[in-house]
Amino acid sequence: MTTLSILSVTIFNSFTYISLQTTLVLNSTIMASTAPVIMIGFSWLMFRTKISKLQLIGIILSLLGALAIILKGNLNNLYTLNFTIGDIWMFAAVISWCLYSVLLNKMDTSIPQLASLEVMIIIGLFFIIPFYLFESFNGTFLLSSTYDFFIIIYVAIFASIAAYFAWNKGVYLIGPNRAGLFLHFIPVFAAIWAITFLNESFAIFHIVGVFFIITGIILSNIRFKNEQNSQN
Repeated sequence: MTTLSILSVTIFNSFTYISLQTTLVLNSTIMASTAPVIMIGFSWLMFRTKISKLQLIGIILSLLGALAIILKGNLNNLYTLNFTIGDIWMFAAVISWCLYSVLLNKMDTSIPQLASLEVMIIIGLFFIIPFYLFESFNGTFLLSSTYDFFIIIYVAIFASIAAYFAWNKGVYLIGPNRAGLFLHFIPVFAAIWAITFLNESFAIFHIVGVFFIITGIILSNIRFKNEQNSQN
């Protein structure tokens, strides 16, 4: 439980916020899109979890769909990316999240999920305290506006408690390998919010990206259903 707390609450959250101080959201999204492949690697190394051809094809298709949305359907955008130290922080955060997701399989499933999440948050906060004190003495922890206050509330409720609970539940039900594919929906929802709140235009690459991502997830689920049928 302590290991899971450090990997998720302490390292992943902290490294993600540190990375976004010096890198673009576009870069961090690309880093996050590598998570499904990394999860499969950890699953194989730690538990010798096998992957079928359909699941491999699904991962490739969903990755292509995510890249189509991230790069806005233009490969030339890949050449204009400038990588910074923040990208290294983000990649380290992704590694930590993938390891956390795979190790969730080791948790006792008899423990109520909400209770286990509470414990992980408390333990994770304990390890964050030294960094909080360091920033406090430097005066960088103070809120500068009401807008910042509402952002922190959103992050605390939705991006932390609700998201962690939903992710943990998903990993319990379908495993880290299949759950990882849903991370490719991050650029999909990022595009939806950008179109809704930032007045960005809807383009054909959005349709192409979503199509590839959904197709990849469906292929992964076909493998799961076949396994269930063979067991029955």
